[in-house]
Amino acid sequence: MTIRDYLRRQKRRASAVLHLGVLTFIGGAIAGATGSKMFVLAIFGFVIAGLGGVYLARVRCPQCKERIGSMLGPAGGQLSLPRNLRFCPFCGVELDTPMPGQQGSSAVGQRDR
Repeated sequence: MTIRDYLRRQKRRASAVLHLGVLTFIGGAIAGATGSKMFVLAIFGFVIAGLGGVYLARVRCPQCKERIGSMLGPAGGQLSLPRNLRFCPFCGVELDTPMPGQQGSSAVGQRDR
């Protein structure tokens, strides 16, 4: 797994939580518009969406441990990182290098010698 894969996975998780919170908020707001107690669901959805945003902001570079998540949010699409984002802005590590502390994996079907 490369650093890019790790950051992409973290961004997808945060985006999923954020979107789940937004949908819950909208559903609760619609259900609560009639004056029922379902408006609590909207507040719960708002909190979930906020947690998704906080989760993304707290994503760290695995090499230097600096918070890089706030830069990942607006970059690229909702679920991906742009290809032109090639290095960590704090430590300069290339994002396509393997995760620190992991052994280089061999190709599928080949054995290490």
